[in-house]
Amino acid sequence: LDHFSPRLKPFLRQPAGRQSCPATPHRHVGNLRALASGSAAMVLGPSCQREHARTVPVQKFGKAMPMGMQPRRSLWWHRSEVKKNAPVQKLGQAMSAGMQPRVAARRSTASRANTVCMCDCVQECLQERCKNFRGVHVRRPQTLRPVQSHVDLLGSLGALGPESIVEETVQLARVGCSEDGIAAEWSSKARRLLRQVGGPGLPFDLSQQIQRDCVELGMVMAKMFPDTEDMLLKLELMGNMFCPRWHQDSVKCRVIITYNGLGTVYAPHDNVNLWALENHRSNDHIVRDASDVLRAYSGDVLFMKGKLFPSAANGLVHKSPDLRYHDDGSIMNRLCLKIDVD
Repeated sequence: LDHFSPRLKPFLRQPAGRQSCPATPHRHVGNLRALASGSAAMVLGPSCQREHARTVPVQKFGKAMPMGMQPRRSLWWHRSEVKKNAPVQKLGQAMSAGMQPRVAARRSTASRANTVCMCDCVQECLQERCKNFRGVHVRRPQTLRPVQSHVDLLGSLGALGPESIVEETVQLARVGCSEDGIAAEWSSKARRLLRQVGGPGLPFDLSQQIQRDCVELGMVMAKMFPDTEDMLLKLELMGNMFCPRWHQDSVKCRVIITYNGLGTVYAPHDNVNLWALENHRSNDHIVRDASDVLRAYSGDVLFMKGKLFPSAANGLVHKSPDLRYHDDGSIMNRLCLKIDVD
């Protein structure tokens, strides 16, 4: 080893059991320059490589890479010395104190696997894979022409009554198990529901869409709950009357379709503080991360299991979307179709 420069000897591979040599940043930089110039070819010991990787400045990466070393970004704290309990709100103080601030961990797909099952059509809700979810979200492209102005007109005229809602009870017990009878019952109650809408009524294409949705959803719900004697069919205008708080429905199941505007917002179950939910705390306390929520959109079908659903996976936590306003300050109403199973 005598023919090597004394400044390079500390970086030669050390025998097992010996302590690695002390190292300082200025010695590393000097030796890197000597090694990069081709004056010597050697292999650094693992301990020296680790020490070197912590002290090599970022601008020296180009000279470090040809030697086969693993460069790191130059950090002025080391991970083993980081205090992991620095709160997020103390970000500025944590940084100046040399601590790494704690950030919310990204939730894995497995941890939210029992929240909502995504499907392509309503009939898929009956598949076995949907049973372990708290809800089913069926995404559908919006094919209706914009109806916001017409829905707002219905709201201003009180076309759906003082409570902005019309409803019909679908009696399944009297029609038995015949699919034709069940479809006829849903179709009949859908027509009666639409006739209750006052004022100018609904546009023809929207009325036809609601009629089809009532029959299609009704047939699926009848198969999902074969022992249910009756279900509640509702058409509702949601403006001032809406559900701004995170909650779970006190029913077995509810299906909702929003025909204009934004749809229902729901939260992954592992993002919900159940104690805050049950003790009527504010929305900020119920949902841990307000950015980690999902929503249905106009035309989508959302099946939501309520607290009374006979399964461990029940009680989808959801709420109405935030109110939206026109330029003149008036509320943008939403027209929603609902089917409840008590």
